Amino acid sequence: MAGAIRTCKIRGITFISGLIWESPVDNVLFRENRNHARKENAYYVTRKLGKQLTQLGLVSAEEKNDASVGMCSLAGTLCNIVNVPTWIGAFIVNHQEMALVVVRHGEILAGMDCISSQEVIYDKFMHTIDMVRDAGDDFDKTYCPAVWDIPDSEELSLTSVVTGKEFKKNKSLLRSFSGFDFLKKEKKSILKLVFLFGSVIAGSVGYYSYQYYQQEQEEHRIINTKYIPPPHEWESETSVNEQLNKWDFYLESYPMVFDGWDLKAVSFSRGLAKLTYMRNEMLTASSFGKKAFAYFNVHPVFDKSGNKATLSLLLPADKDVDNKETLLPGQDAEIIFYSYFQRIGVNHIELKKVDVKLPREPVSDNPDVIYKWGKVTWKKYMWTLTVGVPPSVMLYGLKQLPGLRISKIRTEDIDRSTWKLEGEFYANEK
Repeated sequence: MAGAIRTCKIRGITFISGLIWESPVDNVLFRENRNHARKENAYYVTRKLGKQLTQLGLVSAEEKNDASVGMCSLAGTLCNIVNVPTWIGAFIVNHQEMALVVVRHGEILAGMDCISSQEVIYDKFMHTIDMVRDAGDDFDKTYCPAVWDIPDSEELSLTSVVTGKEFKKNKSLLRSFSGFDFLKKEKKSILKLVFLFGSVIAGSVGYYSYQYYQQEQEEHRIINTKYIPPPHEWESETSVNEQLNKWDFYLESYPMVFDGWDLKAVSFSRGLAKLTYMRNEMLTASSFGKKAFAYFNVHPVFDKSGNKATLSLLLPADKDVDNKETLLPGQDAEIIFYSYFQRIGVNHIELKKVDVKLPREPVSDNPDVIYKWGKVTWKKYMWTLTVGVPPSVMLYGLKQLPGLRISKIRTEDIDRSTWKLEGEFYANEK
């Protein structure tokens, strides 16, 4: 297990992943189990499973330099917050890496508390779901990025975990086997005396110094706040024609029939393709699963009957997209939008205005300057429509509408060619 320990920092909290999770033991045997574990391990966390069992998570002595007392166990903390017996979660750590946690019947599974690349975590996530369902079981909750489009799943960000009300009381902190155990009983009394002594000496001086400091800091903050233009998200998103051409290219590369199974449903979104194959008579799910993994390099997810298999394929990210364009004026943007599609015979269109959500402001290189976003001068809409022909055919040769982007296309029956399209539309406020 050497090299498994990884740490990440979320909102100032250092999380640790890759612990060695032992099987839960009865509380009567736990002390003996912990004493045995301290021979080869430096740090540990404990998890209570009901009233009778305790699970131990360990950091080996050879990896002690990668950990320290007070770090927050990612798996242990998430278990306390999620609080259901069986669940699986893939969580974004940064733009390149993700964390995976798998819990079955309250137990964090060995090797399923890890941080790795998004590709590795995605493959492990899908394989685990397939393995658990093959065993006749299922997950009570499934967490993963929304773009993966996994049925009955929800997205949970680690930032929202840290800032949530439940985080403080559910932290699972790393402890040391070397311990200073003799101080534990007296720790509260010592801390009370230290704080009381410090309060008597510094109380009044500290209060007035703090008030003066706060006033000075607020004045300094107002003077040194720099407003910067907010990012235009449409500029980093591929145009409709380019996006459809890419999806069309990928669709043509996928087999319509694979190992005797027919391609039935298709879905494309930014960075993800989902293919659903249907079984024909005399064919087996196990055969399809092995051959599909060899060909597509992902494990299919079967429905409970074993007659339908869904493959989720990661697509290469768009690089160096720079679609700067002048948005339409706000007063007639909606009319122009509807007219754009009415011109090609599409009438049933849903257009809904949504809030513009900005990312966190960047940190200034100058510690004396604080960046704040300037005024948002545009509005954002979400749109959906259904067409009876492939999207690339319907929109072929149509002039690009400023601010129009497409985020998802899907069909439940590729033979019928009824497609649902989703996307965004941006226009100026005025």
